[in-house]
Amino acid sequence: MARLVYLTRNYKGIGHGGGKARVDVEDILSGMGAVNLGLKRTFHKNKVADFFLTAAGVLKFIATVRRGDVVVLQYPVKKYYRLICRVVRMKGAKTITLIHDLGSFRRRKLTVEEEIKKLSLTDVIIAANQHMIDWLSEKGCRVPMTDQKVWDYLSDSKLTNIPQPINSCLFVGDLKPDKNGYLYKLPLSLHIDIYGAGCPDNIPENIENHGFADADDIISNGKGRWGLMWYGPTLDYDENGFVGEYNRYNNPHKIALYIRAHKPVIIWEQAADADFIREKGVGITVDSLENIDKRLAMVSEDEYNQMLSNIDSVASEMAEGYYIKSAINRALQLI
Repeated sequence: MARLVYLTRNYKGIGHGGGKARVDVEDILSGMGAVNLGLKRTFHKNKVADFFLTAAGVLKFIATVRRGDVVVLQYPVKKYYRLICRVVRMKGAKTITLIHDLGSFRRRKLTVEEEIKKLSLTDVIIAANQHMIDWLSEKGCRVPMTDQKVWDYLSDSKLTNIPQPINSCLFVGDLKPDKNGYLYKLPLSLHIDIYGAGCPDNIPENIENHGFADADDIISNGKGRWGLMWYGPTLDYDENGFVGEYNRYNNPHKIALYIRAHKPVIIWEQAADADFIREKGVGITVDSLENIDKRLAMVSEDEYNQMLSNIDSVASEMAEGYYIKSAINRALQLI
């Protein structure tokens, strides 16, 4: 039987986002019996230490990967993706690439053609969702692909079940107005509980700023009845703009945090994960937040309780790493 392996790295921090997602994937892989061929996972914020630890881990990986291995790479890989894929192929092993972000979308550091060329070096791709698979195929990627569907979220934290006001919403993330200025334009009839950094001094009276909080605390004690899955400065998305484009193909890690915190999700109806929210019945999809207070008023208590019941099932799956395990097993069948 092929050996399943991966490469851990140094993390400058895990917080709520990308670092946490990568660490969870590593822990899920380890639970599946996968072997780390890099150095031991570390957490150093120093840039010099980060560079040398990452490079040393790659060198150790190159020296220890062997014929027949199946290597799971979390993409993007700092600087070394092409090298690792070529060495793995040269040694008679295979690679599965799990996509976190596409460089041609979020950071615009690659052209689409450059990205497809890079990804074509792997043997199987785990894309975020079917929309990303369709986009990659349309752009010329011919690598076998499967989808991840949604992120898992590992945490031992337990829900406290504190009653929440009917008209309250939770938001976790960057609170700067140029990043998520929509928060400060929401209807005053809603109570908004915000967690994060960058909150301006003067905020509307309907907003309660809780500052930064650990994800485990948000899962157990986060305030708000709904989870706001929205980005940008406005209550509407520019469907052809960067934020709209990005959300059509990406799986936000924050959705998993909200579901683990038992908050039904409010998401843009054209976002990639809107399909998952509708299919699982764990929130609502909207085209705008302009009249979100009226939309929430239309949700009956029975409907809301059904969403919570649905969330119980999905949150349990996320806590066990179900979605990553399933995607890895499907990818192994494509090798």
